[in-house]
Amino acid sequence: MNRPNETWSDVSSKTPVDGFRVVGHDATLAQAAQQSPGAVIEFIPGIDSDLALGLGIGLSSATSTELIEPAHRLVPLVSMDALEVSRGGKHTIAVNMVISGVLPDRGRWWHRRRLLSVFVDGKIIFAGRATTVIAANGQFFHGLDLIPRGHPGDSCIEVQILALPVGQRKAFKRRLATGTHVPHPGVIEARGRQVEVSWRGRRSLNIDGRDQGIEDSIVVDVRPNAYRLAWKSTP
Repeated sequence: MNRPNETWSDVSSKTPVDGFRVVGHDATLAQAAQQSPGAVIEFIPGIDSDLALGLGIGLSSATSTELIEPAHRLVPLVSMDALEVSRGGKHTIAVNMVISGVLPDRGRWWHRRRLLSVFVDGKIIFAGRATTVIAANGQFFHGLDLIPRGHPGDSCIEVQILALPVGQRKAFKRRLATGTHVPHPGVIEARGRQVEVSWRGRRSLNIDGRDQGIEDSIVVDVRPNAYRLAWKSTP
């Protein structure tokens, strides 16, 4: 389990190469990874980066700056996975987390559980009523330890299906900060390389912390070694 500010030190290369510098949000990093698969990327995260929190990368004060630019003499540190989200003929890369339905820290008593089915690697793992499906590459969401086993370099997607009854939701949300909300009988967990979610009706979609409208079905595939995280070499 990764903890905030616990830095990865898995150096894969000490030879400086050219790549990209990304400043800002996780979604901006995902955009760079989608534009240049396999690229070496120096990530300078803003204060709302959940991926950086899990990796132990220090957060900058960047709040509105969103920047992708060429960068030189970068030292690759570690290969990173990403998630490819397919919905309605569109394909989007995520670096941290995909959430279909009610955001886990926003669930209230009036949010009804809806019918859906979830397949992982082609096998059905859930058919019933739930509020939320999470397909995670990383660990944190809105600064909360939502996926304690999340590791964006293990070539797997961590899945949580939230089917909690109304009376259990308040206590569940209190435990999110410490990752002690699981195991729980109202949370179905799984892991694999592909997740298919089909709702009866359309539900909201959130990718890397940003709302993406509503969809009735999505497919999420893991993309191992989607990009390489880096830091700036001294001249």
